[in-house]
This record gives sequence, C-alpha cells and structure tokens, in this order.
Amino acid sequence: SRTVGVLMVSYGSGTLGPEGAATTCDPALWDVADMWVFGDSIAQRCMADLVTLLAPRVLAWDTANGRATTACVDRLALFLAEHPAPSVVLMLSGANDIFDPTVMPAQISRALSLLPESVLVWRDVQVCRTSQVEAVKVADQRNTGWVNLALHDAQPAVKVIEWARPLASKPSRLTAYLSDGVHPNTLGVAYHNAIIQQGLERLVPLP
Repeated sequence: SRTVGVLMVSYGSGTLGPEGAATTCDPALWDVADMWVFGDSIAQRCMADLVTLLAPRVLAWDTANGRATTACVDRLALFLAEHPAPSVVLMLSGANDIFDPTVMPAQISRALSLLPESVLVWRDVQVCRTSQVEAVKVADQRNTGWVNLALHDAQPAVKVIEWARPLASKPSRLTAYLSDGVHPNTLGVAYHNAIIQQGLERLVPLP
C-alpha cells in the first residue's frame, strides 16, 4: 500500500514493515568485484552459497531483510558514488514490492540510468504467502505478476532471470523449495542459486 495525498491506496497484500539492518561484504571488495548484488531477505539467505557457486566471478553485496526495490536502487547509487561501476549488477529484489508494485518501472529506469556501461541483471519474483488468508494470497499472486511484468517489459535493456516460471511449471516445487511461499528453504537456496548461475552463464557469460 502507499499514501497518495490523504488517501491510502492498497494493493491487497498489506503494508511492508521496516527494513532490517544491512548485511554487506568486506568493504575492499567493492573496488575489485566484477559483479555487485543488491537484495532482500531472499538474497541474504542465498548469498553465502552464491559467492562460492559463482566463482571465479568476484562478488560484492549489500542486502537487508524487508528491503524493497527503491531502497536497493538507493544503495546502488550510494556505492556508485564511492566506487567504480562493476561490469555486472545483479538485483535480487522485487518480492517486497508486492505491497506497491507501481514503483517498479521508475526504479528499473533509475537503475538503468545509473549504469550506462554495466549489464543490469534482475531475477524476477514469486510471492504467495502461505500464512495469509485466501484474498491476500490472490493479491500476492496478482502483485507478483505486476512486478514481473515490469521487469520483463524492460527487456532487453534489463537481462531477466526467471524464478517464477520454473517454480510454477511444477507446482510441487512451491512447497518443496519455499518455506512460506516466499523464502527458499535449504533445498530452495540450492535451486535458486543454480537458476542464477545458469542465467548468468546464458546472459553474461564469462570471457
């Protein structure tokens, strides 16, 4: 939801809570990494294994629980002001934008404008929180589609790695790989990271 003037506009998924503390890499990595990663709690769960899996790529990262895309782009701008741009930026965000999916086109455009010489890769999202009532689950799915449509409409300027489609193509994966309809469990982290690895190999292959 968001406030427009004195009106509260709701998209049916509720309201995003406060952002948690940032988890970031060794500061020395920002000047040497060939790929930067920004994201939310899903990214936090996946980063440790992703760093190992994507070697020899060198990653720098900054993530936080409850972080939406606007905040991810804010952090991107902050680090670009202090460090040279990497060759690739990977955004693992969008799940928290189900609460207001209308922000996505502007934030995608903003990220692209900050990265005139870099490749921007974005993993799409899958959210249908199992703890919620049916009406909210429906809203989650609708807003997930809204977020993902904005990402896919931004192609080819943005390189999109699909996460929603592989999960939906075999519905049992939603319960096998997601602990709550959003966050990957241990099996899900491995599956998510394999999809990221394969997507990067296809979209931004190593020389």
